[in-house]
Amino acid sequence: MNLSLAGLIKALSNEVRKAASVYKFSSELESDKQVTVYEQEIPDTVLDDERDDEEKGSCYPLVLVALQSVGDDLETTDPAPSVAIIGLTIGTYSEDEDAWIDLMNLSETIRSHLLSMPIIANGFRLVSNAEMNFIERQPHPYHFGYISLKYVVPQPTPPQIEWR
Repeated sequence: MNLSLAGLIKALSNEVRKAASVYKFSSELESDKQVTVYEQEIPDTVLDDERDDEEKGSCYPLVLVALQSVGDDLETTDPAPSVAIIGLTIGTYSEDEDAWIDLMNLSETIRSHLLSMPIIANGFRLVSNAEMNFIERQPHPYHFGYISLKYVVPQPTPPQIEWR
């Protein structure tokens, strides 16, 4: 078990893969697609704007699991917990006029799965509800949503000093 920040990204990515693997897209043209989960960044080759029209939506659906920030509150407890904020960017692509429904349903599937597991990888504890947001004007046929999560990152215990 890796209790580092990279370990949190890996563990969370695995849970997102599990949640997304059970989701079936409602659009006929998208129904056989599988969600690709990226850790911390999406390679430039995946989102290349120079792609042919036939390939434009081929990298979707996707979820990007990325560390946004880490903070410590040294005044509250000893040892002070570190809290990592992780952002999930969910993206879908469909020409279907109801494609936004797949975005919302996929996002809710992932959110529900993560809320049912308040501790992942035997060490990262979810410390607040998952916040889910969608942009107002979706750039159809692309659709995007965001989930923000806060996890406590375990801290090593300082060695005990033995006085003689």
